[in-house]
Amino acid sequence: MSISKLTKSLYFMIALGILILAACFVFAVINPISRKIDILNLVILIFQGLLGIVIIIIGKKITHKFFHMFIGLAFFLCSLVLIMMVLVLPFTIKELWPVYGVIAGISLFISGFLKYKSVKFGYLIPAVTLVGMGIWYLMFSLQLMPLSFSMVVYTLGPAFLIMIAVLLVAYFFVQQKHSDLVFKDDEIGVFSDEEASFKSDMDEDL
Repeated sequence: MSISKLTKSLYFMIALGILILAACFVFAVINPISRKIDILNLVILIFQGLLGIVIIIIGKKITHKFFHMFIGLAFFLCSLVLIMMVLVLPFTIKELWPVYGVIAGISLFISGFLKYKSVKFGYLIPAVTLVGMGIWYLMFSLQLMPLSFSMVVYTLGPAFLIMIAVLLVAYFFVQQKHSDLVFKDDEIGVFSDEEASFKSDMDEDL
């Protein structure tokens, strides 16, 4: 199979995975009490997890694209969380929705590491931010915090902005001393190489 056909097949699998994820999300929100629905959810989620693994392997071994590895990891982790919701966890998607932010952060960091074989702060900082925000909102969603969310926003909001400013300053000094941990000029843009390669594949077919 040529690279262009493989790329088209890969994007078809990604679109299919997004549709499956949306359908599972709707099922989780409706949350009907039915064993048949639970079995159907499990079958769909297992298929989505396997689809994610296939996308990860193709992205890692063939295309070497960050976007493909990121989407594959996100599909796999989302299906894993939803399977645990059906089988084990006593929570619904209404309580666990911040987990999707944690999944995005984890997928972002792992995909960047797989692509560049090293930790890049361009991926690490947004990944840590997404994971931190996901855990933060999850604590309120599961009612683990005794304080109201509005009170925390008013009191800790300025501290959060100061922390972001400190991280940006630290990032500036780190990139001055450790150039291997940041993007080079030809690496700027997470999806730039994916877009360029997709366009080149389309041009080959014309």
